[in-house]
Amino acid sequence: MVLAQPSPRLTGSAPLTVSTACRPQTMLPQQRKRRMPQLQKNSPRILRLRIPGLQILRPMQRKKGRRKTLPMNKQTKRDRFLIFIVRLFNQSIEDRISAFAAQSAFFMLLSVVPFVILLLQLMRFTPYNQQDLMDLIMELLPEDFVLLEPIQNLISNILAELYSGSVSLVSITLIAALWASSKAMHSLSYGFDVIFAVPESRNWFVLRFWAILYTSVFAIGILAFLALTLLWKPIQIWIDGYLPQLFFLLDTEIKWLILLTLLTLVFSLMYQTFPAVNLHFRPMLPGALFSALGWMVFSYILGIYATDYNGFSMYGSLTTLAMGMFWLYICMYILMLGAEINSVLLGSRIR
Repeated sequence: MVLAQPSPRLTGSAPLTVSTACRPQTMLPQQRKRRMPQLQKNSPRILRLRIPGLQILRPMQRKKGRRKTLPMNKQTKRDRFLIFIVRLFNQSIEDRISAFAAQSAFFMLLSVVPFVILLLQLMRFTPYNQQDLMDLIMELLPEDFVLLEPIQNLISNILAELYSGSVSLVSITLIAALWASSKAMHSLSYGFDVIFAVPESRNWFVLRFWAILYTSVFAIGILAFLALTLLWKPIQIWIDGYLPQLFFLLDTEIKWLILLTLLTLVFSLMYQTFPAVNLHFRPMLPGALFSALGWMVFSYILGIYATDYNGFSMYGSLTTLAMGMFWLYICMYILMLGAEINSVLLGSRIR
């Protein structure tokens, strides 16, 4: 019979030793920076890494039953693109951009009437008279809507009251309309703060001031566009007489390029100035270009659908209102998604 040997720890024949693997190892600052972040449990194909201020999804590859993370310098363009798409998808859900798009679209819809009043009040200070403004409104509105006699009388009465009102009444109406229409800009600013993960440090009065300023700049831009619309026919005649080739380019491809450039610049300025953080202009260009292209492509597709679909003439203005609300929501969603693209491309959340 074989007797069991007593344990050295019980007999005291051998000194008690502690494995060096159990000791807490002291790390130099350089080594501590290179330490890999801790891993979270996730799907077998994707590994979620927890990094201070940032979550990255990296693809996994299997090798003899073990999971191995691909280093960043060994990832291909396809891997980096897939990582970007997954991060954009997760971050968009986390930031609830659909809710902010709906909120911005709702406040913009509520701001339509005061903003139109604001534009009409500002048109008094332009060199155009009441008849010029009436002709411009008739050109912009749908033909079936303009041909109605009550609509023509209503527009004529509104313009007559605007041009015959006193300066003090016009000033009060202008301030009230500017205050009401700035709520849409305020909602956009709050949505961008959430997307870029920055706390709102500005007080309510500062936020309202910037919203009113942005609304004023937007109104002035629309006035400039309306003035260009009124002067476009004489400009076309002059260009066609002296530079017919330039007129052909302006009438075909160049106008879309000009519109794309203007929208990209406007969206870049919005992404830079709306959040409560100092951002540079150049990193905002990718998301602004995406938003500008998205607006133009979606508006073009929706215009084709509205032209070919016979339901618009069947249901009348109700369908037009519904499609207008849908267009506004999708445009706001594209604008929020462009800001989300810039937030992902920055590489880390701004704290």
